[in-house]
Formats: sequence, structure tokens, C-alpha cells
Amino acid sequence: MNLLRILDVRPGETVGDIAQYMKVSYPAATKTIDKLVRLGLLKRREDPQDRRIAHLHLTPSGKKMVDKYDSLKMQEITRILEDFGAENALNLNKQMHDLSSAIVKLVPIAKSVCLQCGTYNPDECQMNSGTKSCGYLDARDAE
Repeated sequence: MNLLRILDVRPGETVGDIAQYMKVSYPAATKTIDKLVRLGLLKRREDPQDRRIAHLHLTPSGKKMVDKYDSLKMQEITRILEDFGAENALNLNKQMHDLSSAIVKLVPIAKSVCLQCGTYNPDECQMNSGTKSCGYLDARDAE
């Protein structure tokens, strides 16, 4: 599911990009991508400048799966929070924000680990490059 979610946010990544982001070997990434292509969840598009490079994109079925997963996840979170209560949820949200801020400010490793994706070199984080930015790094840098 992580691979599909990456391509939902960053369509057009290559197999090498995916391998690097997921910290797996190129052959391992290729094997997973091949399976997702066979299942009709991904498609490869040849790079117009270099036919050896294929850019990966979700198919409509792949997008539907990611959206369904996100919807089910949100439903479950909503159900839990409804049981937890709105006031408790707001208090917990503030406490988690305060804890995250303290970690970012006080723990030396926080500067070398992306708190969103766990990448050990946030400057090379695939989710942080290009058009998207990492909210955790943006908040850390604003502190």
C-alpha cells in the first residue's frame, strides 16, 4: 500500500526512485511493481527522452484502492475519536503537537530523521523533493 500511496502523491516516479524511497533494492522494487502492474493497479509510461526509463502511474483501479484505503482509515479514526470524545481529542491533539515540537527542538536526531516518513536523510526524502513539501520539516525549520 505504501508504494501506491507514494505514487498517488508523486505520480511519474521511476523504479529507482521508488527503490530509494522505500529503502529496498532495485530488483525488490521491480518485483513489487511488476506484481502491481499485473494486478492492474499501476502502469508504466516510457520516458519520451530515454526509452530505458519508465515512469510509474496509478491506474484508475490503483487510485480507487488508495482512496478506499484512505476512506476506511478515516472512518476508523472517526469512530475511535467519537468514542473518545471531542474535548479529549482536542486535548490529545494539542499534547501531541507539544510533544512533537519538543522532540524537534530538543532531540539531536530530529534534525537527521524525517518525522513523517522515517527517512534518515530528510534532505534526500523523496516526499520532500519536487512539488510536495514535508510538513514536519517545514515546521521544524520554522521553529
